[in-house]
Amino acid sequence: MTPRGGEMNGHGPVPDLDDLRFQNLVDEAKRRLRQRCPQWSDHNVSDPGIALLEAFAYLVDHLSYRLDRLPEAGMRAYLRLLGITPWPAQPAHGEVEFRRQGLGEKVRQLDKGTRVRTKNQPPVVFGTLRPVVLPGVIALAAEQAVTQTQDGGRTLCSINIDETASVDEIATGASGAWRIFLTTCEAPVELQLLTGDNPLLLSESKWEVWRQGGWNSTAVKTDQTTASIPPQRDTVVLGDGSGRRRHEAHMLRCTFPEPMSMVVTSAATCSPPVPVVQVSPPGAAAPGASGNVPAGAICQLVSEEARSEIRVSNEKATHGGVDEQDHTQALTQGVAPPRRAVTLADHERIVRERTAGIGRVHAMPGTPPFDVHVLIAPATTVHPLTGKDLTPSAELLAHTAHVLDRSRLLGDRIELGGFGVREFGLTVEVKCVASEMPRSPQGGIERELRRYFHPLTEPGLSRAPGTAIRLGEVYRVLGGLRWIDEIESVAFSGASGNAEQVAVASHEIPLLKSLTVTCR
Repeated sequence: MTPRGGEMNGHGPVPDLDDLRFQNLVDEAKRRLRQRCPQWSDHNVSDPGIALLEAFAYLVDHLSYRLDRLPEAGMRAYLRLLGITPWPAQPAHGEVEFRRQGLGEKVRQLDKGTRVRTKNQPPVVFGTLRPVVLPGVIALAAEQAVTQTQDGGRTLCSINIDETASVDEIATGASGAWRIFLTTCEAPVELQLLTGDNPLLLSESKWEVWRQGGWNSTAVKTDQTTASIPPQRDTVVLGDGSGRRRHEAHMLRCTFPEPMSMVVTSAATCSPPVPVVQVSPPGAAAPGASGNVPAGAICQLVSEEARSEIRVSNEKATHGGVDEQDHTQALTQGVAPPRRAVTLADHERIVRERTAGIGRVHAMPGTPPFDVHVLIAPATTVHPLTGKDLTPSAELLAHTAHVLDRSRLLGDRIELGGFGVREFGLTVEVKCVASEMPRSPQGGIERELRRYFHPLTEPGLSRAPGTAIRLGEVYRVLGGLRWIDEIESVAFSGASGNAEQVAVASHEIPLLKSLTVTCR
């Protein structure tokens, strides 16, 4: 027979949520009988009580078997009862660039949420997080192919070619200067000059803009192949030579140091990197780790209308996609802290989180008939601290008991109370360095020792109840004070003989009550 933890439910292996079996449960019950009811000595199967235990063990084993077969919705409900919330899927993030190649008379506006995709199936789809503006290049021509006139303050330009001229013929010329006519747009422009599909090197090019009737230098930044053009306002009127088509356009001039040996055939406007996030329309991959695609994987718009004109690319890999946790991962990793107190640390955490006014809490195994013993002390700023200040009020005890009762496991019995306080005193004699000595060396020594042994602040807060107090700790504190030249003697007040330590019970915390300091 296949072990039930390895059986299949149609979606993969069934997780074994509880590996306790019938015999384990019976053996554990018998061990507890010896602790809880020592007078029950007959543990044979013939005993009626043992028969009842075996019956309950069978029912628990059967319920555990059925629990392993819960559907996904039932499993999630079970996790909610435990206070565990699996992490939801996290969509991948990244950046893409849009590139509009060729000549166009209109500005292309891509709205926020424009979807781009990978080529594989099912496609991984991303949506833009902001709108994108791609101005068009209305015309591109060599310097000598442009005729320029003035008409009432307006600059009129025309390209001297007939209507059948191709783009190659428009761009042909030996001049090292080129005119670029952009659609009117007040957005910044990323521009590339192309020969075929290959961008030309622009690192040594000089750029000018037509502004207020003349050529003016402009703050164009160029890298190897891209010119970043700031927003422009001045326009010219561009005609096609026949007078039938006229456009408002921004006019720029790009000059190379030498006449081009390669013909500029076209231009492309590009967007700065646009942030995108993975989305999941029907037929696409679900958000998660599938969205972590390599550089160059995002290659086209989802909309076929603009796909031929606008190209998409991601220069860097996308990242951050995480698949939704299944119930097995949630149980094994403990995604969220449980709302129920299972371990001793759970009892401490729940009291700290849900009870105001708690200065210290410690949970320890209880003594029969209790399963857990919880000790608390109130928060206080009283100085110097006394044992009375560490005693919890009736209201604090009642509220903490209510918190523990709502979070305890069914059947757990909890004993709640305050810490015991082990008060002690110290007598210290030291020699001080006169040049380093503070105004009140006794006060400095007392302040450091009381801070060290304070039960509600560090390092005393980390001291486990029941830890004995040793003279070596006092020597270590005094040794860290630069004005002390020699420690002559350290002793516990009232201790007989050469007592090296003070014993502390398991439910007690130490409290420095009296301190006598002598400085020479």
